[in-house]
Amino acid sequence: MPQTWLFQFLLTAIAPLVDLALIWQIVSSGLQLLQHQDQYDPDTLRKVVAYYLIFLVIDLGSATLALMMERREKWRLAPLLLLQRFGYRQLMYWVVLKALFTAAIGPLVGWGKLERKATVGAASA
Repeated sequence: MPQTWLFQFLLTAIAPLVDLALIWQIVSSGLQLLQHQDQYDPDTLRKVVAYYLIFLVIDLGSATLALMMERREKWRLAPLLLLQRFGYRQLMYWVVLKALFTAAIGPLVGWGKLERKATVGAASA
């Protein structure tokens, strides 16, 4: 159970913060460079980019390891890992965060009611 809480909930909920931290730092550094060119220090941006690259290497490395462990897997799928990282994963962030929010609300979220209209006719033989 702790593995499920850690990997399926906690890390998945925190992962979007890594992407947001990179975007925030790039925007903040860009604004700082425009406003205070003589006092600009790119060291913070370098650190954030380095940590993000380490995060990407670990992410892509674990996916590559998974491809290596599956003997019948097609290696031509490996370049699609980058597309997954920057496209599909953003969609999954939204789905996971929405699911966690809905689970936190609990009983307030009902099953809903299916409205029956009896509009389907019987097929003729």
